[in-house]
Amino acid sequence: MAAIATSAVVVHPPSPSPFASLLRRSKFASYDPTIGQVYTTYDGNAYRGNWGFKRPLALRKRNKFISVKAVDSPEQQTEWSPRESEARFIKRWEEVATEPSIRDAWETHCTSSRPVHHAELAKEDQNGNIVNPAMQRQLDESPNKQYVTPGPLVSSMPTRLFTRYLDKLRRQHTIYESPNSRAIEQRPHRSGGLSYVHTSQLTQFFTTTEQPGRLVDAHSADRRRNTHASFAGMAVNGRPPVYDFEGGPKLRIVETVLKQTPNVVSAQPQGLDGATIDTTAVDVANLQMTRANSFPPGSRAYIAHAQTITPVIGKRGLTAPRSRGQPQADRETREVSKELLSTLRNIIHGFPPKGDQNEAS
Repeated sequence: MAAIATSAVVVHPPSPSPFASLLRRSKFASYDPTIGQVYTTYDGNAYRGNWGFKRPLALRKRNKFISVKAVDSPEQQTEWSPRESEARFIKRWEEVATEPSIRDAWETHCTSSRPVHHAELAKEDQNGNIVNPAMQRQLDESPNKQYVTPGPLVSSMPTRLFTRYLDKLRRQHTIYESPNSRAIEQRPHRSGGLSYVHTSQLTQFFTTTEQPGRLVDAHSADRRRNTHASFAGMAVNGRPPVYDFEGGPKLRIVETVLKQTPNVVSAQPQGLDGATIDTTAVDVANLQMTRANSFPPGSRAYIAHAQTITPVIGKRGLTAPRSRGQPQADRETREVSKELLSTLRNIIHGFPPKGDQNEAS
């Protein structure tokens, strides 16, 4: 009997629809009316009014920013409002502002919103003493401030009450780590997302340039003799002296205090109108005249210009370079190093002292 060979027919399933993956990557999937979000679109999508929602919008231009109040209104429309001023404020802030310090309501929120993890309940230091890691971290960040430990006094708890307290903490972090949980652990960003870089004032001085400002009240000042100026879309305090030359003063922000951030997660999300930021600027229009070498330290232009400087005791002067031997070259190298340190010292002294920052309001 002849064998009959049969081949199995492989049936390939239909290719999955790209709709599911497109939906997961769309802005519509991440939309939440209780979260304040700013949207933008680019190139051809902007020309077609495609902003990633159910229907095209009437705004068909590039470099525009909006916030969406409702995807479907009772009239079957997408309700939106412009947010260009807020988006451009963040860009201007990145160009001119410094890393903010925190104070008042926002400082209280940051220090009180740090829960103690069950793995960080207690540990021993080098001397064998029991310390609270969360509170120690707060003291390390602010060594001049005293904090009161929030929550119950663990050291005075009876054994039974302490065991129940541990069980409660373990259940609370189980809720946070559950894949089906919608609870979010309160770990607010120190500057509320206003700045993500940690640069010193000296680094900020050489990586940014001064920008023109406009005096608002040149003939009046507050109790600290600060005038008020319009700078980078903000009303800033001008630290004296401020020179009202033709074209306006050249300002730099030297101090920023973040007092309150907007509540962006609520039934009525807030924008930048809910933020309270206190900034102080100085006029550096005449700063270049007091520096013997106006180029950034370490650059080729700075080194080339420094070689032409011959410091004189009691004053600064410019002379032509002279032929020099090895002892003379070593001596002038030391003088150039002293000049560099003197320049950096003068720049640092131009910043407000630490005491003034603590008294700013």
